[in-house]
Amino acid sequence: MKFTIFYLVFLILSTINRFKMRKKILSRDMRSGKVYAKWTLPALTFSYISILVFTVAEYFICQRKISYLVTATGLSLYLSGLLGRKAPVKVLEKYWSPNVEIREDQKLIKKGLYRYLRHPYYLFLLIEIVGFTLIPNAYYALFVAIMVYAFMIYVRIWYEEKALIEKFGQEYLDYKKEVPALIPLKFKGTK
Repeated sequence: MKFTIFYLVFLILSTINRFKMRKKILSRDMRSGKVYAKWTLPALTFSYISILVFTVAEYFICQRKISYLVTATGLSLYLSGLLGRKAPVKVLEKYWSPNVEIREDQKLIKKGLYRYLRHPYYLFLLIEIVGFTLIPNAYYALFVAIMVYAFMIYVRIWYEEKALIEKFGQEYLDYKKEVPALIPLKFKGTK
């Protein structure tokens, strides 16, 4: 019962935070650019909300014994993802958009986290959603999150990279060779 109260408070605070973030995003000075693959934003949003609902439903339906270690790990990941998403937005400044959008005056950003990853925002989204599923020990939802949401992120990255190559050409292709997409590791045989 104590965990259920904690979890309900967590869900309420998460929902309030989500609405505050949405309000902040909508209040930004967004100059329009060319939007690519418009369908990806609603698809990602639907996937995200579906996983959240599935996670909550799994907690209340399965009522499994809670591992507080898994919960603590999930909470750490969730907060890391939530806070981590702020850094790429801050670095991109006026070029950040919830859509795959390229602006006329856009520059290729290679500073901050973009020195190490081409898509740090998406990495933090994945970390956040994995953390959210672990908080209530929702392992089925975790599997769905990894399969569905990771796939949607991959599709979104594909369209974004296509748009960036169209805008920046060889400069982006060179950047792509040097900087990994989501995992900040260089593997054997890479520079």
